[in-house]
Amino acid sequence: FEMSATEWTAVAVAFAVSVAVVVAVSWRSTYEPLNTKLGGLNRPRPATWASLFVSLLILLAAAVSVYQSRQTGPGRADWVGLLSPALVGLAGGQLAIWGVALLARMATAPTASRARLGWFLTVRRLTRRGDSVAVLRVAVAAIVIAGVAANAWVASASWRYDMARMQTAGPVRVSVPAGGLQAYAASREADPQGRWLMAMSASFDPSGGSYRDVFVDTPRWDRVVGLFFADSAVGQVTSPLGALAPDTSSAAVVKPVQAREFSVTLTAESVDHAWPRREINTNSDLDYGFVPLQFTLNYVDDSGDSQLVDVPKNAEKAERPSPVAPGLVGYSVPLPGCTRACAVVSVDVRGLTGFGRLRVTELSVGDQPLLGAASGLTPVGDKRTVQAVSSDGGLDLELRDPFSTHPLLVWPHETDPAALVTPGLRLEKAGRQPLAYGIDGRPQQVQIAGEVPALPLLGRGGLLLDLGTALRGAGGQIPADTISVVVARADTPASVLAKLRATGATGKSRTVAQALDRIERTGTAKGTRLYLLIALFALLIAAVRVVAATVEQRRERRTEAAALRVAGVGVGEIARGYRGEAQALGLSVAVASGVAVWVGCRALLAALPLVDPGEYGLVFDVTPDVRVVTGLSAAAGLFIALVVFGSFRRIGRSSPPRLLREGDR
Repeated sequence: FEMSATEWTAVAVAFAVSVAVVVAVSWRSTYEPLNTKLGGLNRPRPATWASLFVSLLILLAAAVSVYQSRQTGPGRADWVGLLSPALVGLAGGQLAIWGVALLARMATAPTASRARLGWFLTVRRLTRRGDSVAVLRVAVAAIVIAGVAANAWVASASWRYDMARMQTAGPVRVSVPAGGLQAYAASREADPQGRWLMAMSASFDPSGGSYRDVFVDTPRWDRVVGLFFADSAVGQVTSPLGALAPDTSSAAVVKPVQAREFSVTLTAESVDHAWPRREINTNSDLDYGFVPLQFTLNYVDDSGDSQLVDVPKNAEKAERPSPVAPGLVGYSVPLPGCTRACAVVSVDVRGLTGFGRLRVTELSVGDQPLLGAASGLTPVGDKRTVQAVSSDGGLDLELRDPFSTHPLLVWPHETDPAALVTPGLRLEKAGRQPLAYGIDGRPQQVQIAGEVPALPLLGRGGLLLDLGTALRGAGGQIPADTISVVVARADTPASVLAKLRATGATGKSRTVAQALDRIERTGTAKGTRLYLLIALFALLIAAVRVVAATVEQRRERRTEAAALRVAGVGVGEIARGYRGEAQALGLSVAVASGVAVWVGCRALLAALPLVDPGEYGLVFDVTPDVRVVTGLSAAAGLFIALVVFGSFRRIGRSSPPRLLREGDR
C-alpha cells in the first residue's frame, strides 16, 4: 500500500527509536557490573496466589472484551480495537504457559528413564524455571496483535478491491449519459460478436426494494466479465444468469434502429373506398362522423427520451395520402433524434370510421419495416374498437371508434421476465406476483429465478434483469438516480474502443484502479493502515523484549551449566538440552499464537471499524487468512527458537566448573 510523507517520517522515527532500544539493551547485557555477573543464582520465586489471580483476571478480561466487542459493533469499537487483541493475546500466552508446564511435568518421568539426558534437562528446566516460559506470554500477545491487524488489513484491502470491482462493473467502464438504450446499441455496434463489450444500466433509487434494479446484457456476461468477477460475491451471478437470457425469437429483445423518417404506405384502392366523398366541415368534424386518419409512432430517441411523431403531421386538414408508387399511396414525416439509435415502443392509429377497411402495405422507420415477424411488433388483432390483422405481408385495418387513439402495433407480452434478487429484498407485489420497476419506471411483474449475494453496480440490495428484454417496448429512461455504462474487458483491442467512441454515445471512462484509489483515500482505509503500522511497532517492541529477557538469562544459565558439569553431565547433553528447549518453546509459540490469532480474528474483526459498507455495500468477510495466520505463527515460533538457541548454544562449553569456585569468592 502507499503511505504519505508524514507516515514514512513516523515509521523512520519509530524505527530509529527501536534500534536505540536494542542497542541500549545489548550494551546493558554486555557491560553489566562484574559483581552482578558473579552474584549467586537468583532462583525464580514460586508462583503466589496473587500471580494466579492476575492470570485468571487476564483470562476474564479477554472474555469480557470479546463479548463487549460483539455487542457494541464497529460503531463504538475504538477502545475494543486497541485493547481486545492484546487481552486475547495475553490470555493465549497464559494458557500456553500452563499448557507447556503441564506437558513438561507429564514428560519428566518418561525422559528420565531414557538414555539421552538432553530432553530430561529440557523438561526439568521448563518445569522449574519460570523465566524460561515467560517469553510465551509476550510473544503470543504480540503475534495476536500483529495477526489481528494483518488480517484486518488483508480482509479490508480485499473488501475495498471487491467494492471497486462492484462499483466499476468491469475492468473498464465507459459512461453513456443518454441511457440504457444507447449503451446497448453502442456496445453491439462496436462489438457485434459480443467478445469485448457489454451494456449495463442501473437504478439507484433510494426507496430500495422493487425500485432498485440493474439491467445487464446477459448473453455477453460470461465472455466480458465472467472471469473478472469469478472470485467475488458478484461472481455468483454467473451460474443462474442463464435463466435470464432472452430466447432467440425476434420479439425477445429490443431492435435499435437509425432512421430519418417514419412512413406509412397503403393501397390506393382501399383509401379511395374508405375516404369520404363529401366536404368536411373542419370546425365540426365529428358531426359528419369522420375523423382524419393519423398514425402515431411512439419511440425513444438518441437522448433516451420518449417522443411521439404523427403522420400526417396536421391531421385536421384531412390530407389524403400522396401517391408513392403505382397503386400505392402513403405518408412520410421526418423523424428527429434517431441518427444514433432509437427504439420503437408502439404504433397507434385514429380516425376514418364507417367507410370500410384500409390495406396497409408498409409501416417503416427508415429502412426498418415494422410489419412482419422480423420487427418483433405484432398487430393488436380483432378488438372491439379496432381490427388490425396481418395478411399477405401487410395489414388489414378497420377502425370502429374514430374518436380515440388505438394501439396498432405493440410488443407482445408472453411471459413475465425472470430476475435475480439479493437475499432479504422486500418487493412490492401485484396479488402474489412480485413487481419490479422497469427501465422506464413502469411496474412489471417478474419471476424470481434465484438469489445471489451481490449485484454489479448495486451491491447487496436489488434485482438483476436482462437489458435487451427490459428495453423492448420501454419508454424513455428516468434520469434521476440512474446510470448507464458499457463495460469492457481489460484486453479489449484499441480498435474496438475506438469504434465505441465513434458512436458518439459515450462519456467519461473509469477503471478499477481509479475506483480503488478513491476508496483508498477514505479515512477508514487510512485508519486500517495506521492500525497495521501500530501493530508492527508493537511486534518490534515485543521482539526486543524477548531478546533482552533471553540475553539477561545468560549469567544464570552459565552458573547452571557449570553445576551440571560438576555433576558429570557432558557438554553435549547440556547443548542438546538447550536445543530441545529452543524447539519446545518455538513449537509452543507457533501453536499457541496460531490458535490465538485465529480465535482473535474470528471474535474481533467483525467488531473493528475497518470498512464502511453502508446500506448496500458488500458483506465484509471476517474469515482469517490462513496464509497470514500460518506465516505469522511459524515466523514467531522460528524467531523464538533461534533467539533461545542462539543465546544458549555455547553456554555449556563456555561454563567450566571453575566458574562455581570463582563465584564463591
